[in-house]
Formats: sequence, structure tokens, C-alpha cells
Amino acid sequence: MPEWLRGKDHNEFEVYAINVPAYELFNRVKTQWRSEGFRRMGLDYNPIFSYLDRLQVPNDEQVSLMESLAFIEAGAVTEFDRQLAIARSKKNK
Repeated sequence: MPEWLRGKDHNEFEVYAINVPAYELFNRVKTQWRSEGFRRMGLDYNPIFSYLDRLQVPNDEQVSLMESLAFIEAGAVTEFDRQLAIARSKKNK
């Protein structure tokens, strides 16, 4: 194992301070996916906006958060698709 990995939690990563609000929002709404079969298509924004409204987040902050959340969502969907392709290739062997 490389020296830089020894003693580290492999699930740890750094989040820049500017991205913390969007990351925390993602962690709170990460169960709100729209799916087609086994594929996650994207987050269902309706409950997310309801959640932000309930927290009384101002509209201009909601727009900023949702723009940042979309980047996290895109990365997550890409990773989900990659994992699904791996699982399907193993199944077909």
C-alpha cells in the first residue's frame, strides 16, 4: 500500500469551504433520486426545493445551492453509471 494511503480512512476527502453548503445539502437529499430501472437518472428537485423552503433559505441562495448541487449530482450519476456497467459486465461473464 502506498505510504500516503496508510492509516487513512479511504472514505475521507476534502471539501473546499465554498462547497460545504452544497455538499451538506446533497447529504441531506441523497435519497431523492429519479430512477429508470436500475439507473439513477438524477435528483428529484421538487422535494429539494420544498426542503429549502422549509429551512427558509432565501431564493437567491437556493439558486446558487442548486447550481452547485447539479455539479455534485452529475458526478454522482457518472459514478453510478460506471458501477452499473461494471456490475452488468460481471453478470454477463
